[in-house]
Amino acid sequence: MNSIRFEEQGMLQRAHEVHKQYNKSREAWRQGFLNGLGELGLQSGYQIASELQSNTWLADLAWLRSRKADLSDFDGLALACHVVWESPDDVLRKRLLQLALVRAEVRLFIFNSNLPGRHNEVVEKAKLWLDFPMVSPGRILLISSGNSDRDIQWSFL
Repeated sequence: MNSIRFEEQGMLQRAHEVHKQYNKSREAWRQGFLNGLGELGLQSGYQIASELQSNTWLADLAWLRSRKADLSDFDGLALACHVVWESPDDVLRKRLLQLALVRAEVRLFIFNSNLPGRHNEVVEKAKLWLDFPMVSPGRILLISSGNSDRDIQWSFL
């Protein structure tokens, strides 16, 4: 297994915090992840871009490396993230492929998992979905959070 880096540990901690509040609505669950990751990115010194700011952004949330607010010295993405409520495989596949094409140091895919074993099922399917040359290099951290599990589950792809 790949070792987990400091910022990835912070992402997992935020996921644990949101998971504890799982009984909220779908939108509150999703918003909890985006808000928590946005705060973590700001604390880590990144600029934040999200779908909340613009419906045209390439990910639900991204951490941008830039010392200037106008991004004139943009130096890439530290994080690109999609957060998806439990969806059919075709929706999960589409959203994961969108994320896989983004060049970012860490690509984070969070989904709700209501069924026992769903996390492992999605991991195995994702390996097939992502098996083509256009996928950007780098790791994808897959996190699932659901009421059928006692806690979050995570895997690297």
